[in-house]
Amino acid sequence: MSAPARPRSIPVAQTALEHLSGANDDAPLRAFLKTYPLHGAPPGTVLFEQGAPADRFFFISDGLVETTMRTHSGEDTIIDATARGAIIGGLAVLGGAHYPVSAQTVIETHYVGVPADLFLEKLRDDDALFLDTLAQAVHAVERIVAATGRLKLQLLSQRIAGYLLSLCPDRADGPARVHLPFSKRSWAAHLGATPQSLSRSLRQLQKYGVTVRSGAVMIENIKEIRGLFEEEGGI
Repeated sequence: MSAPARPRSIPVAQTALEHLSGANDDAPLRAFLKTYPLHGAPPGTVLFEQGAPADRFFFISDGLVETTMRTHSGEDTIIDATARGAIIGGLAVLGGAHYPVSAQTVIETHYVGVPADLFLEKLRDDDALFLDTLAQAVHAVERIVAATGRLKLQLLSQRIAGYLLSLCPDRADGPARVHLPFSKRSWAAHLGATPQSLSRSLRQLQKYGVTVRSGAVMIENIKEIRGLFEEEGGI
């Protein structure tokens, strides 16, 4: 893994905290995260490395963070590509363990980093924060279960269509150009696929007016993609 780029503090509004589950801004974990500065990091910034002590966790405000695991042969395998609203490194911190994976920014990313010792000390003294953290952990597990269900129940073409729809302007039809800020390898990992199977599915989507050109996806008609997604039982 290349040498880490230096993160920098930036004056960005912390509105991305709304992505945490909870009814309002007074939710304990959300309020706690607001007490820490939001940092900006360029692509290639290493947040933590596999095997290192879990000394902090990270809330991803926006951007994309790739988690990788080094195999016995020394190769780095992409495990996931984590986007806005996620907490990474949290379970390792709560377990007092080492990071099981490495995490590195793929694109410009904003995040909040919370030291493990301060957070665990606060948890011991704040019952409301403890319960909210537990609720967030349960919510995260539910998201993982739901994502696993999608991998089993949805075709890859459906997952691609759903992802493209999430990036399109909120309109019913018409053409669109979707910029992909990361590599096809990272996109495949984000969808739970291999780069080869992603390429095959993208070729199949050409008959629905979807083409990939120079790091962007061209869509002839959003309505066609939405229809494909719904026909295949989108959830």
